[in-house]
Amino acid sequence: MFKSIINGQSAMKQELLGKIEKLSDNLEDFKQEVRNEFRKVNKRIDTIGLQLAYLEDDASTGGGI
Repeated sequence: MFKSIINGQSAMKQELLGKIEKLSDNLEDFKQEVRNEFRKVNKRIDTIGLQLAYLEDDASTGGGI
């Protein structure tokens, strides 16, 4: 009787460890996707910032009127 209880607990422990490892892998994949998306967004923000800086450089100051 005691041996069957121990075996049941061992099987449950292995199942839980498997699920935890799978969840950990999914979390790592999610973290990588988030990093990639932030890189894309940062690149786009940099591009927009440069475009805005060029526009400001080209704008007339209005001092010659």
